[in-house]
Amino acid sequence: MKVRVTNNGVSNSKYQTIHVKNKLTANATAYKLPDGKIYLLNTSEGSYNKTHWEIGTAISESLSSYLIDDISGTLTGKITVSSNENEISTQEINLANIVSMSGTGVFYQSFPQSNNDIITVKNPSDTILISML
Repeated sequence: MKVRVTNNGVSNSKYQTIHVKNKLTANATAYKLPDGKIYLLNTSEGSYNKTHWEIGTAISESLSSYLIDDISGTLTGKITVSSNENEISTQEINLANIVSMSGTGVFYQSFPQSNNDIITVKNPSDTILISML
């Protein structure tokens, strides 16, 4: 970046390098739907443009979510997010104790999670994810 300063008619230019670090934290929230399918919502933090899901033998590149028909015998998986070749974050997903959704009608999941149907945003730059099923 070039910075130019002028004071009393005298100007001077200087080049300054600024390094911006993108802190990536891969994360996913899993829900078991009433029909037995598993819905995974990408709740990763940071700026990323690629997502890689691996659940057993199932693989997906879906950026925001992933719907799995059958996870028979699969208890773990992983999500990897990246913005380039050097900025990569991976997180294991435990499918043994996921939240089961029951009932009929419309279901929604949100990140941050809601409390009594209220989503609290702590920072104006936070992202809110809402999926309806």
